[in-house]
Amino acid sequence: MIEGGKIDWACHTNDAAPMVHEVVDTDEAVRVAYEFYKKHPKETLILITADHETGGLALGNGGYDLDLRLLAAQTMSSYNYTARLKYLRRTKGDAFTWDLVRKDLEVNFGFGTKVQLTRDEIESLRKAYTDLVEGRDKGAESLYASESGLSALAKRILAKHAHVAWTTGGHTDGYVPVFAIGAGAERFHGRIDNTEIPKIVARLAATSCLPDFNARFFLPCSLRASHAPAGSESPPFSTESGGFFDRLPPFFSKTRAVCGHVGRAVNSETRHLEERNFKDSFFLCTFALATSPPTLCSSSESRAARGRARPPSCAKLWKVCRPTP
Repeated sequence: MIEGGKIDWACHTNDAAPMVHEVVDTDEAVRVAYEFYKKHPKETLILITADHETGGLALGNGGYDLDLRLLAAQTMSSYNYTARLKYLRRTKGDAFTWDLVRKDLEVNFGFGTKVQLTRDEIESLRKAYTDLVEGRDKGAESLYASESGLSALAKRILAKHAHVAWTTGGHTDGYVPVFAIGAGAERFHGRIDNTEIPKIVARLAATSCLPDFNARFFLPCSLRASHAPAGSESPPFSTESGGFFDRLPPFFSKTRAVCGHVGRAVNSETRHLEERNFKDSFFLCTFALATSPPTLCSSSESRAARGRARPPSCAKLWKVCRPTP
């Protein structure tokens, strides 16, 4: 999974330019995934979505104009520009004048060259500079960053000229898109709750990958029987060389070390895992194999002990996961 995390930072501070850069970076990551998809179209699914919208972004702030190209004039985020102003003030001393700052705004926001400012905008920037050097700057706060009043004002002026507007510094309930291509992409359509996405992926994995997964990693029934704990069903893996855990990457070594206990834990009627249906159980099965199933079962058992609904037993989960003879 790849996350373009800094887009959330940008939108919380209503900083349009770095938001656009984050979208471009994500697009480059999708490009790499798409090249892989073209080589393996029948076994690859690419999903692009978001967990929420931030900032209440609006393209258009009155009239019918939009000039997003102006955002390219901004060379850094507003909170990074705050750090730059601190650096200039510390290193320049008495030379930290309005003329120096005005030229720096020209370089880093395009003011006076790419973005033609009004007289009122110039005066408001100069006042923000004066407040900064005379200790009256109250600054601005967002979820992830603090910035000077001058930096915050500069990004707002640029957004106004680009005709970009915001409604909040927090999350909104706006719909977010889900783009999909590849195996099972047709399952993602219409309006869906974002919690449905991993469930759909789990079902797709169960129906398309489970037979091959069993054939590659699980032992035949004749071999599984020799590793079954007394009085329980055969676990679908072996502790011997060549078994499932020998084929996992090195970072699963802890799981391999407890695999003997796993067979007993997941088949015990006193420990439980939640099972929704056959297809969803594939996700739980593979997740259990990739973590520490005794911990998962014990956690579910604790929930049951606290009076919550008791989910089906782990033994039933192995019935779903194990291959047919």
